[in-house]
Amino acid sequence: MLNQTDLNLFKQNGYLVIKPEKILSNKIILELKDTCNNIFPKSTDRNTLFTQNSFIFNNASYFKNTSKNNANKLFGFRATAQGWNVSKGLAKYIENNKLLSCAKQILDTNTLSLHTSALIKVYPGCDGEPNKLHVDTSGFVDDTLNFAKNNNFVLNTLIYLNDVTKGLAPMRVCPKSHLDFIKINEYFNKLNNTKKFTNNMHAAGIGIDENIVKELGYKIKNIYGKAGTIIFMSGNLLHSATKNETKKSRIHFNFNFSRRDVKEIRKLNFKGLVRDQKDYKNFSNQFNDKKIINRSYNNTLANNLLNFFYKYKFKIKNRLINTL
Repeated sequence: MLNQTDLNLFKQNGYLVIKPEKILSNKIILELKDTCNNIFPKSTDRNTLFTQNSFIFNNASYFKNTSKNNANKLFGFRATAQGWNVSKGLAKYIENNKLLSCAKQILDTNTLSLHTSALIKVYPGCDGEPNKLHVDTSGFVDDTLNFAKNNNFVLNTLIYLNDVTKGLAPMRVCPKSHLDFIKINEYFNKLNNTKKFTNNMHAAGIGIDENIVKELGYKIKNIYGKAGTIIFMSGNLLHSATKNETKKSRIHFNFNFSRRDVKEIRKLNFKGLVRDQKDYKNFSNQFNDKKIINRSYNNTLANNLLNFFYKYKFKIKNRLINTL
């Protein structure tokens, strides 16, 4: 599906942008857009719930990401509908043969694990991550530095469901930063006067200062595109969400894959299934390849033992390092 030029661009830059209809048809994009319209209200909706800074509405979570107020109650909000809360799930889109083929090529594997899937709406006024960049890796593994050092990564896939133009919260990336994950972290270690093996490459919500990244000589690029544009991105790449400065909302489909044989990657999504009173079996039945969701969604003894093993292996490693 992807040619060697595509794969080389991904390896060099840490991300790859695919134009609309090369992988997913316009019909599929319209279906996903309609699903978003059925889940997420318009910014002009007057529901009394929207006076809170965070809440659950129609099986989606809402978080206010601005200090400003506006007549529109959803001004500054970011909304997320997890895959298990979407009617019939998102399995048929995730398991699109062309899409899976591309992910397998990039990850150089025949078997995949799915760790997240969600539909997201960014309302007008949402600030994104001002002056910050983050990586995804630390949100999936404990021993982040060793994981990145061994050239492992989680594949973040983002699909624009409407045209994303200037000001409409485009994703921004720091090309080639994935190649220097350890080098950049070491720089921040010296800057923060922290120990050599301290991880400073944080996930969203913490991030790192973009001005320092620029001082190191890296560029930051906004990604614009028509509805149906697909962005494949290494979880080791510095990137961030930007502010929605328009009167429109941006909607997109986001999910993360990994190689199935890399066992330390996980998300504790089974906790979300329990919280939202969803049955794992009903959710898994939506997938043709039921093993694709086993690692991060299934609350099995094996998964719990693996989570315990990697968590405490990292804790012991840290204690040993800190005694040196």
